[in-house]
Amino acid sequence: MSWQTINVDCFQIERMNGGVASLLDSIDRMPIANRNVEIDSCPLRIERMSKFVDGQKTLYEGDFVKVRMDNLPVIASRRAGVRGMGLNASQGIGEETAFLCSPADKLLLLQRNRHGASYARVMRYLNEFSGEADSIILSIMLKDTALARLERATTLQSVEVSIAPLLSSHDATYGESVNRVLETMNDLRGRRLTFKITTGRSRSLSLFKAKVKTMIKDLLRVRSDCESCVKTVKLGGRDDDGTMMIDFIKDRIRFSDKVDSGDERHLSYELRKEFLRSIWNRSDLQNALMS
Repeated sequence: MSWQTINVDCFQIERMNGGVASLLDSIDRMPIANRNVEIDSCPLRIERMSKFVDGQKTLYEGDFVKVRMDNLPVIASRRAGVRGMGLNASQGIGEETAFLCSPADKLLLLQRNRHGASYARVMRYLNEFSGEADSIILSIMLKDTALARLERATTLQSVEVSIAPLLSSHDATYGESVNRVLETMNDLRGRRLTFKITTGRSRSLSLFKAKVKTMIKDLLRVRSDCESCVKTVKLGGRDDDGTMMIDFIKDRIRFSDKVDSGDERHLSYELRKEFLRSIWNRSDLQNALMS
């Protein structure tokens, strides 16, 4: 018996011109060879996809495969010796990432695989097939308490952030506010920037809520793609009950559990698919969708 951990992140599809169901259907009709999109020098595609009905909702589930073509590992044993993998020029190493999508809820559940199809790559992939740049925007799902407290805030008095540089291939992905912060850090040759923006001692002044919300969403997108890059996203303010503090990293909706992979050293698609279905059926996720 071998236990392995599966992590799942939850995203809301904020914008989808034409509908995500029709987009997934069109990709599913394509031959697999035509589904590849080159992202960061690696082909990415939906390898398999199917639909099932739960109640009155049609759900899509499947597997992304990112193909690593360069800088491949070697085969090694515990005792001694290494050798190449013997792949031909058209072959690489496949990194799998399972997903489940409910178009009716504008929900995407995505297995976390730091070597595979990250949130940012999935967004770029779907936009490639949508026929319109940036027609699809994914945002991190937050717990009801965090969202409710943010909306309930009468004044926003502080934002605290800690961020490190991203890979150069990613730094145009996450929004104007994040790009400005990264540019400042790069100009000074820094490796991490920690800052706190406040309104000072005044209780009557407030930070601009719409801009703050956009910056927080951008930062959470960065963290979803590079967890070590964003260590802190906190918001301080006041509501009718007094002082409030929201930690957006702790308050995001995510799931993690160990599964029994038996004697296999590789998590099968069936195992990962069933895990995502179990997350879909969880009452805390369904309650979040109904709120």
